[in-house]
Amino acid sequence: MPKSRPASGRKPTLRRRAISRRNSQMQMPPVPDREGFERIAALIASPAPSWLADHLRRWAPGLFMDAGVHAQQPGRSEMIATLTEVCNAAALLGRAVVQPAVKEFLDAGGDIPMDAPHKFQMVLEEIRIRAERAARSPNLVTESGKTKAGRGPALPSGAYSPQVYCALLIGEAWRYFHGHYPPERNVKAARAADLYWQLSVGSRQSWGNKPLHAWRPHFREARSLADTSHKAEIRRHLAVSEYSAGLTANS
Repeated sequence: MPKSRPASGRKPTLRRRAISRRNSQMQMPPVPDREGFERIAALIASPAPSWLADHLRRWAPGLFMDAGVHAQQPGRSEMIATLTEVCNAAALLGRAVVQPAVKEFLDAGGDIPMDAPHKFQMVLEEIRIRAERAARSPNLVTESGKTKAGRGPALPSGAYSPQVYCALLIGEAWRYFHGHYPPERNVKAARAADLYWQLSVGSRQSWGNKPLHAWRPHFREARSLADTSHKAEIRRHLAVSEYSAGLTANS
């Protein structure tokens, strides 16, 4: 049976294919499972304090939301196409708003005349320049100007994937108890991250018959992240969780 096509007879556009792909990746939030979070805590620390499972459980919805937003992020080709459209549109509008004949009609189309069209032109020119530069971002294209290979979404500089975020949460908890990040080949850390992802987000793509190995680059990137403020915030919450548990135990 031949594949169905849109009513127009044309093949689906890149944008429609991307939207369909991202929507198929969205999942319903998993049912919270404290016992599962206790298993994660036991992989991180031995013996694991009860407050660690509660801490991990509180951060799970944030991981789910991060994964959802990430799933909606357009691909590199789609982002380049959109930025190119923005650049061209801004250039067209910038030329049009300062033409006397166009300005007269724009004035007639409103209750009051337009205020200094050159102000709009300055803003539009700024948008055009930003879109043009962003479309050539190293995150999107190679040095030769070709779209970077890979199926991952387009991410701005400084952003990282939800898988790295998951590894960061596990890595910071590990550091809290052991004084250092887990080695990227550490099996317990990989199991903790994999289980945390399953409980918080759901299924995850992996490679080969050793899915835990897929967490190695994520732990490596999490350890080298320059986002020290986010790391410090996670550590602060760990300390507050331990402190609050101590107050409850002594009350």
